[in-house]
Amino acid sequence: MILRRLLVVVSLCVGLLRAQAFQGQPPLLDKINEGIDEQPEVKAAQELVGWFEKNRYGVAYFDEIDVRMGGVAQDRSELGFRFKPTNPFYFAAGRNLGHVMEAQARVDLQEAYESAFYTKMEAWLNIRHAAVLLHHADSALAWRAKWIQNMGQEVAIGRFDPEELLDLQLERVDLEVGRMNLMEELEDHLIDFYEFTAGFSGKIEEEMIARLKQEQFPDMRASQLMANVQALEAGPALIPLELQKNQLAVEQAEARILLEKRDWDVGFVQPEWDNRGVERFGIRVGIGIPLFNTNRMQMQNRQLELIGDRWEQAKTKAGLNTATMALYHKITSASERLKALDDIQLQLEGYQKSMRDIEPADARDALLKWLKAQEKLQKRIIEDQFLLLLAYLDYLKLKGVLTTPEAMVHFENIW
Repeated sequence: MILRRLLVVVSLCVGLLRAQAFQGQPPLLDKINEGIDEQPEVKAAQELVGWFEKNRYGVAYFDEIDVRMGGVAQDRSELGFRFKPTNPFYFAAGRNLGHVMEAQARVDLQEAYESAFYTKMEAWLNIRHAAVLLHHADSALAWRAKWIQNMGQEVAIGRFDPEELLDLQLERVDLEVGRMNLMEELEDHLIDFYEFTAGFSGKIEEEMIARLKQEQFPDMRASQLMANVQALEAGPALIPLELQKNQLAVEQAEARILLEKRDWDVGFVQPEWDNRGVERFGIRVGIGIPLFNTNRMQMQNRQLELIGDRWEQAKTKAGLNTATMALYHKITSASERLKALDDIQLQLEGYQKSMRDIEPADARDALLKWLKAQEKLQKRIIEDQFLLLLAYLDYLKLKGVLTTPEAMVHFENIW
């Protein structure tokens, strides 16, 4: 009778401990992009890009236009009309600088979106982690409550050690305290997530947490996540956003140096009219020859900045390569650990079947150890999945694929 009752408890506990292992769309995943376009940083970057789309950056076509009058008297007056065209080389250098600045504005927009997406996805991963741990704590509390209920009757008739029962009761108290901490963590992460949503009051209702718990989160498919990583590794080379910014900084420094070099006066054209004399109309032309650069120091400062920008670009490239490689190995190791944990899970299931052959007198202790081993294993799986997902998020950021709403495709197929 005791053995049968314990096996019923085991069956119930196995279901509780692994209830989250189902396939489906995880809760809140469809709300990741919601509210990102309304963030101040994103809207400011959008406005800057919009300015470049509507305006031409650069100097005017004419540098100066003026009317000159002199010698005004009863018998003589002079009138001159002078205009100075803009140096065409300077004009072209200004337009080139404008193109670089527009490219930088677009990269800034991508960076603003990436930052908002990363922050919200990180909050979502924390929500998933806290919710799954909360479900795990509920499962642990449920099987202990069931065990205590069944074994309390056996204590009364001397078939169960009261000290073992007390240990389970104290464990349940610890779990209750831990569950309260998880509830607070979940609420904090939900606030971080929903602060991107327009109209959010900053208050998380208990019903929201309860609904989130009922929906539950499916297990992550580490094999599919690894397939996504392999596809990125095998695909065309991607330029990380940080490296794009460094490259554009170099290009802007070069464009500003060119602008300084082209900043010289090309001359003027001045038609003239004189009311005295035979020749009443004439034209004066002046040509500027850039023998001396009055902005020599500005050019030198730009050149010094360019040297620093190029070294910063090289440093960033080396750092990104190292960080990407480290994250790749971290993801690979975490995937292998999860596979090893799945193998251990299969072994535990085999051990469960062999318990039927144990003597009833010893079955109770064996089942209790089995339940605690199963509980410990499930918690380790939860933690390793969380660490793998965080490494995956960082890896995608370094690869520069989190800059558009299409970034969600990397997370939609791993459940």
